[in-house]
Amino acid sequence: MRRNIVVVSVVAAAIVAGVASAKGPAPGISVGPQGVVAPSGAIKYVAMGARGGGTVVRAISLPGRKIVRSRIIPGRFGLPVVTFDGSRGGLAADGKTLVLASLDRGEGSTRFAVVSTGTLRVRKVIELKGLFSYDAISPSGSILYLVEYLSAEHYRVRALNVATGGLYRAVVVDKAEAGEPMEGYPVTRATTRDGTWAFTLYGRERDPAFVHALGTNDRIAVCIDLPWTVTRTALMHVRMSFEGADLVLRDREGRVAVVDTLNGYKVRAMRAPR
Repeated sequence: MRRNIVVVSVVAAAIVAGVASAKGPAPGISVGPQGVVAPSGAIKYVAMGARGGGTVVRAISLPGRKIVRSRIIPGRFGLPVVTFDGSRGGLAADGKTLVLASLDRGEGSTRFAVVSTGTLRVRKVIELKGLFSYDAISPSGSILYLVEYLSAEHYRVRALNVATGGLYRAVVVDKAEAGEPMEGYPVTRATTRDGTWAFTLYGRERDPAFVHALGTNDRIAVCIDLPWTVTRTALMHVRMSFEGADLVLRDREGRVAVVDTLNGYKVRAMRAPR
């Protein structure tokens, strides 16, 4: 299964997301008021540039939009955008850990800030040699999943131990397809309520789309092939949601496919997106 993630340039104080045409690292980084909402729905976390440098991180109550906590942290960081529909990541399902991605790319290195949501203090700054982007996080915030770029078109998913700041040796890959190179563009994401699985829809230019299922507690991945190849414009209208154990894919006109997540990820396709 081939995948190739593409990049949209960062624009100050605006979300970085959309359909990109250039090859490169990831959908981007969000800086501004959009933020990421806690699983409880009661708090939203935002990251914005601070006057004189640094990053303002705020916890804002919902729906009242009252600032509950605010702190300036060193460095320029933002919330990672994981798919081209603007889905943001970085917040663990238990609501205690927030991971921010650095806007500054060092010489051959990538940085992430691990923030405690209770105080908005930086617990750890992780710096890795090479080019990485955020992918997902385990429910307790103990494992961080990153995309490592070996070239503009070749990448792999890695898992990182947040406590030690070190990468696990094994690459996170579907064992049934371990030898296949990966490419595609991430369209949209759906995550289970407990955060143990992250499902991402990927499109490809000349091959069928697929769903990448990432087991965030166990460092495992499953690739679920879909039976249609469609244009990027059509696929960008697709969104995913859960109905019980079923992962349902819909476009503007209704269902296009259903994935049974309990019985071997069997796919029932209705029609191609349009």
